[in-house]
Amino acid sequence: MTTTPLQPATAPAIRVHWPDAPAAPQDLVCPNCGAEGPKPRLLDVAWTAPKLPRGDRKPVFACPACTARFYPPLRVPNYGDPDVMDWGWHQFHIQHGAGLVAITRLLGRIARPAGTRCLEIGCGYGFGLDFARHAMGWTCLGIDPSPMAHVGAADLGLDIIDGYFPDALPDAKPWDVIAATEVIEHVQCPAALIAELRARLAPDGILLLTTPDGAAIDRATPETDLAQLLAPGIHMVFQTEASLRRLLEAAGFANVRVAREGLTLVAYAGATRGALAEDDAAQRPRFRAWLADRARALDPASDPGLGFAARALFEAAIDLDWPAAAAARSHLWPAIRARYGFEPDTLETIPADWMSLPLARLNEVMPLNLGMILHAEASRLRADRATRPRAGAVFALAGDAAAALHEALARLTLNDALATQLAFRAAAEAALEAARVAAPETPGRFAVLATRDAPETERRDVLWRGVIELVNAGAPERARALMQEEGLTEPTSDLPAATRQDALIVLGQLALGPGGDPHRAIALADRLGADTPSSPGAPFLLGAIVRLSNDGEETSLVPLLHRAAQLCAGRTDALGTDASNALAGAIERHADPVEIPLLLRPLRIDPRRRVEAVLTAFTRLVAAARHEEAVAMADAENIVSHAVARDDAIGRDTRRALALLDLATGDPADIPSRLSGLALDHATQREMVIDGFCRLVNNGRYADAARYAETSGVETLAATGDPADPTRIAAVSALAILDLVTGDPAHAPARIAAVPVSPERRRQITLGAFVTLVNRARYDEAVTIAESAPVTTWAAIDDADGHDAAIALIALTLVAGDPVMLPALLEGLPHLDHAARGDALVQGALRLLHLNRPDEASSLIAPVDEAALAPPARIELLAARAGCAAATGDIGNVILLLERLEAEGAPADRIAGLALGTFTQAVNAGDFAAASLLRRRIEPAFAGFTPATNETLRGAGFALGLLELQEPARPHRAELAFAAVRRGFAADLAAGEAAPLLFWEALRGEMIALHRTGRAAEATALGRAMLTRYDGAPDSLRTELAAPAP
Repeated sequence: MTTTPLQPATAPAIRVHWPDAPAAPQDLVCPNCGAEGPKPRLLDVAWTAPKLPRGDRKPVFACPACTARFYPPLRVPNYGDPDVMDWGWHQFHIQHGAGLVAITRLLGRIARPAGTRCLEIGCGYGFGLDFARHAMGWTCLGIDPSPMAHVGAADLGLDIIDGYFPDALPDAKPWDVIAATEVIEHVQCPAALIAELRARLAPDGILLLTTPDGAAIDRATPETDLAQLLAPGIHMVFQTEASLRRLLEAAGFANVRVAREGLTLVAYAGATRGALAEDDAAQRPRFRAWLADRARALDPASDPGLGFAARALFEAAIDLDWPAAAAARSHLWPAIRARYGFEPDTLETIPADWMSLPLARLNEVMPLNLGMILHAEASRLRADRATRPRAGAVFALAGDAAAALHEALARLTLNDALATQLAFRAAAEAALEAARVAAPETPGRFAVLATRDAPETERRDVLWRGVIELVNAGAPERARALMQEEGLTEPTSDLPAATRQDALIVLGQLALGPGGDPHRAIALADRLGADTPSSPGAPFLLGAIVRLSNDGEETSLVPLLHRAAQLCAGRTDALGTDASNALAGAIERHADPVEIPLLLRPLRIDPRRRVEAVLTAFTRLVAAARHEEAVAMADAENIVSHAVARDDAIGRDTRRALALLDLATGDPADIPSRLSGLALDHATQREMVIDGFCRLVNNGRYADAARYAETSGVETLAATGDPADPTRIAAVSALAILDLVTGDPAHAPARIAAVPVSPERRRQITLGAFVTLVNRARYDEAVTIAESAPVTTWAAIDDADGHDAAIALIALTLVAGDPVMLPALLEGLPHLDHAARGDALVQGALRLLHLNRPDEASSLIAPVDEAALAPPARIELLAARAGCAAATGDIGNVILLLERLEAEGAPADRIAGLALGTFTQAVNAGDFAAASLLRRRIEPAFAGFTPATNETLRGAGFALGLLELQEPARPHRAELAFAAVRRGFAADLAAGEAAPLLFWEALRGEMIALHRTGRAAEATALGRAMLTRYDGAPDSLRTELAAPAP
């Protein structure tokens, strides 16, 4: 059989127009709940129909109160219009069994016994009534005004009243079951209908309602589904789950169950809780038996005979019941032959002109359910290996027959979901069957899919399955061509899981095939999962490894070594062997030597190769001075035994590495003596001597390192060889560190200047030398380093070395620089905290006070945050502020600061020293009032004639004496103060030495105090005694104390 793809001939008769921007609401009354007010406009629906050739367009609104959707008031159509019979609608409905599956499934759930009285409103042809009567044993009555009901009553022998509910109902006797499927959306007042149904239901009766789901009026719903749901001209109000439940409960139904099934709402309601048979699958045998029985009971060539027989065939094929399908086929084929004059088995094509025939005319040339019949037949053929080659062509015929029906319905503004689905799915199966054997017609079969309505996800699912079939059929180039034609790159997450995984698998196969990219295979393996040897992505990862190795891209395998090695475990196939060998080569040449034994362990390689690789890895570890790892490997891999057993280059290299490891892991101080017994070249000996020295330094054994360097000539070894030699660089660095610790730190920067040490090592050593020189008070040499290296820049880095260098820079500035430069220095050291910054400024201020630069000192400490300082630093800050205040004569502030110092717990001698200097300054300035405020802090130092032993005490003592002589004078206290000064000097003077001027002035003050206390003779005696004992007295004093002439 051959088939020519048919193209759709008819544009959609129903079009949905979504607004680009929200439309203005309109004030309307909701026909469902009666709510008044603004109603949002959701969309517009435009359509044409046989009796409306110029078309119409209506909006759909939503009710915020009850959530129902609705058209504005429409004229109720004449459902008794006989013209529909001329269109062939009734023949399609009967042959195709439109709505048959849904109504029988929903009625079948109602667990009521034989004899149950059932009323169906809007029963149409009567499939539901016939099922309830013949399959369930119920007593049934239907009400429907349509001509279809007349036909059904005659064809099936049913009791159907011609008319509208409730007016046509003969009496008010209650019914056990009332069914009104796809009815409520056709009426202008849904609430009134529900009330009438409730009134005619028995107290324990159950109501079955179905209606399109208004919530599906959404941009996400495919337009073909929306067209069937909206059905302009006949549908009026669209319920949502919430609005339908509200209607039923308002009508007095106490037990309501509403559920979504696809785009349909299904409701069961009763005054009491009624039992429902929830298992639809368990009811399927009864349904199929009813189909078969009715097919046998009716004229095979009649519309109902064809309909029941075709549906029995179709449902048997769905259940894979091929004997039942064959029985239905044997009943159906003669009927088609008798009525339509062709043999289904010899039909080769659906003529192109059938695609444009009206529905009634189409029924004259073929059964309107021919698509369903041929789809079931193709499924039956596919199930048998012997007949499967014929299945693809029959599927193609089925798709074309269903497409012709779909087009004829569309011209009547009608749509049938099953016809639409069969048009696509049969064409899809035809394409997949062609792809399965890589048939020449495969591209054409897939091209047909673009002409059939289907959800985009379903379409892409079929296309990917086609790619899968072509690859499995050994036609990778055709698979690539299909992918390119359809724009397929990666299977998306919305595809069925099985399709997505199979698609990734075939993409991996293509990536590993000729012209493929093994790197892409690795990415696909990750998407499939390649964590264990049994993971679906494992073969692709291993295959990619083999390809990359063969293509010379061994370095690309390095990131995969750990994962891939584990995937080889337990594989005994050729792929496992090839991947093991490819990985082994990459591991030997590119892996970290410490990982090589573990990586090789799961690989299926020659054991001798594995031993050689491990021994070589051990030798590499020793050569790289990775001694701890080498020791661990020697223990774990029995390196000694393997090395002793071999008399080849690998064995000799391993034994030498073992000897070197023994040296390297012992006490490094012993290396020079132990090397004397080994026949090693000079370069190796030099390397090991330097390694031992470096280990001593790195272990903090500086004294041992210094002796080692002297006895082993490390200085000489470090001075030879290429400056870029890592061994020389290590030696020079270790010598520089030794300079910092036990030698002269000033030598370290010059030492490392001769070799290209790393920038970080150069910084570390240079800063170490700088800090050590500052700490040793070798300030000039520290300044030299700071001027020759970017010490300030390095000190700004926030680490331990930077912090130490920052503190040393501050110290150097305080001692050997100008403290006023501290703010600029601190600006470049951002890592120092507020406390450290404040402390540095305080120390700078104290230094400036010592240099008699109080104004600069005051400016320096002005920005210091006292709260950020630790207590000791806070005391220093207060002392600096006191010194600045004293220098400016602000004695009152000094007094306050002294009290603060006392409260902060400053040492008493620190407070006394500040007080003494300030007191002396106040007296010398003649500010006796201010000096009096400090008297209490001064007097204890001069109690009991205690000698003033230093310059500060002597100056303060003299000032205290002067203060005590002022009015009101206290000469006794003045005497004590002056005496303390005189005695202090006397303690340092030998008889006959010249006393300083302050000694004599203090003596004069002491004598004045004695005179004022009435002790003139004592004063004179004291003066003359001092003149006799010491030289240097002023002439005025000598004259004053001279004895009177006799």
